[in-house]
Amino acid sequence: MEDQEPFRLVVCDLDGTLLDGEHSGGSFSEETKKVLKQVISFACPLVLATARGISELPPLDGLPEPLFLILYGGAVCMELRDGTFHQLEAQQLSRREAGEAVRAAEAEGASLWLFQPDQVHIKFGVKGVEESNGWMEQHVAAEAKSVHAKLEDLEAVLAEDRSLEVVAVLPEPDAAKERLERRLQGAGMQVDVLSQAPDPFVSIKASGVDKGSGLRRLCAHLALTPSFAVAFGDGGNDIPLLTTAGYGVAVANARETLKAVASKTSTWRNTEDAVAQELLLLAQRRLLAATRGAAVNAR
Repeated sequence: MEDQEPFRLVVCDLDGTLLDGEHSGGSFSEETKKVLKQVISFACPLVLATARGISELPPLDGLPEPLFLILYGGAVCMELRDGTFHQLEAQQLSRREAGEAVRAAEAEGASLWLFQPDQVHIKFGVKGVEESNGWMEQHVAAEAKSVHAKLEDLEAVLAEDRSLEVVAVLPEPDAAKERLERRLQGAGMQVDVLSQAPDPFVSIKASGVDKGSGLRRLCAHLALTPSFAVAFGDGGNDIPLLTTAGYGVAVANARETLKAVASKTSTWRNTEDAVAQELLLLAQRRLLAATRGAAVNAR
């Protein structure tokens, strides 16, 4: 790795990776923000790659710009510029795909989240009500809760044909993912179904949409190749991200499936500022482009 050109993009998953929560959620630690301000520049921007939607983001105050976002697990790429989100592009489910995904999840008794670019529609089922409410209470700011509409029926929303993602809230998401996949394949749907374990969510998106595809599309927008990106993650949905980037780092608390494909497994956990620690090492080895450099010396 020493002989390669410096990385020109830093891409980070949020929950369990960049945020300091013990299991999921949390915030950006002061140490993390300090290091990001040292190493992020116009020559090496920061990208947050998350399954969250725009209204579920933690406060981004104190993060350096330029700042790009890959949201909804890769379905939408955005830029935060001067405090305003600017959508770069989106890949959505067809109306029929979204409808079949909703019906498959309802057959499992799941609570449902139907994501549009500016709205999240929630329909409670027999399962997942407590988990759904708990996630929203923990991760959605009070001022954003108005964009989360709770509905008894999603047909009118599906008719708008603006669905980015359907999330089924279910226990044992790995097993639920297999059942949902079989149901959708039986209905002739070519969509991607992904467990977000250990969180109790199963995501259904258009075929080929994941964090890796989001990174490729964002890199095309920035006139870069993904080989110039260094990526950090912890979960199964970060596998496409780390394998698409030129260099992928699994934090110490990552799932074993991610560690197996990562270029490196960090010795630090997310609660120990793993991303900040690894970025300092890369900066010290001059493997990040044009770092500000004033304070990247070993502490």
